[in-house]
Amino acid sequence: MPAFLAFSAAGLFLIRLVFTTAESPFFKVAALIICIGQPLSYLLVGLSDPGVITTPEAEGGDSKVCTKCEMSVPKHARHCRDCNLCVGHYDHHCPWVSKCIGGNNLIRFYVFLGMTPIYFIFMTVAFVICMGNNVAKVPHLSKTP
Repeated sequence: MPAFLAFSAAGLFLIRLVFTTAESPFFKVAALIICIGQPLSYLLVGLSDPGVITTPEAEGGDSKVCTKCEMSVPKHARHCRDCNLCVGHYDHHCPWVSKCIGGNNLIRFYVFLGMTPIYFIFMTVAFVICMGNNVAKVPHLSKTP
């Protein structure tokens, strides 16, 4: 979870920066929503169950035997070589959240994917605007030669 700590620390820094320098209430509300929403979406993906199959399925029409687990699993399940588990509706193993992405956490993962570029774009824009506001307030830095 080091990425969660980095997202959270950067978000807290940005919230403090925006609240001390920005004048627009819309900008402050956007900072709160984005800087809390992105780490929260990361946390929800990281803590959710991807759909790990723990009990064998009844052998029959919609099942197959996993060669790694030697357990009867649904046809839509795949074995993750990183986690060494069978996951229903397996999509992939995400190294960023250190977890399988499967049927139970796929929507949360898409929210995380959507929030991340918004988060970084907002951080960049907010940092530039807030630093520009700070430079304008310092007399010897705002003068042009």
